[in-house]
Amino acid sequence: MTRLLTVMLIFVASQLIPHLTFAQATAINTYAGYAFEDAIRYQDVPLEYDATLEGGLIWGAGFEYVPYRSNYGIELLYLNQSSNAIPNSNSNDSLVSEFEVKINYGLVGTNAYFSMNRARTFYSFAGAMLGLSFVNSTSKATSASESSTNFAWGLRLGTRFKPADNISLNFTAQLLSTTQGVTKDSYLSSQYNSEGSASIIQFGLLGGVSYIFGD
Repeated sequence: MTRLLTVMLIFVASQLIPHLTFAQATAINTYAGYAFEDAIRYQDVPLEYDATLEGGLIWGAGFEYVPYRSNYGIELLYLNQSSNAIPNSNSNDSLVSEFEVKINYGLVGTNAYFSMNRARTFYSFAGAMLGLSFVNSTSKATSASESSTNFAWGLRLGTRFKPADNISLNFTAQLLSTTQGVTKDSYLSSQYNSEGSASIIQFGLLGGVSYIFGD
């Protein structure tokens, strides 16, 4: 399902970009929404196993700059998410425990805009994000903690409604991907001493408010 959403976002974005006609100066963007659960598989451990990364709140903020007479914006943004990684019932429950996962994202994003009406109060946008994630995973059984810095990427589509010149309401659908690690101290059995990881890719729906300067 997640792979299908990724393909759909890429396709829609490729269709929108040639028609963009939006420009602004700078904006402070706020984000809050829900990241849906993701099925993940831990690899490079003594026994590969499946788990579910629970859905939950994701929030953050960004600073965006759009050059004069440009339809493309560049954004520096921060996103935060706290979740739990729960081994599935068909996994080896004697090997691993539930993890508390906290993720902080530092990303650089690009957004491309186009107007949806003549009054220029409705816009759509498509964008991509690249950067780093700072992941902290804590085993709820052993209290072992693992911190790591990983590559992160994302795709997004959204709409923006401007009730006033310096305010807009934003609605965004996004895919966000990174990696969560596991250390040897996280295993319930001391006979295992290798480390592993799981790739995360989550679909999320977010809303937010933008404060626009110099439009």
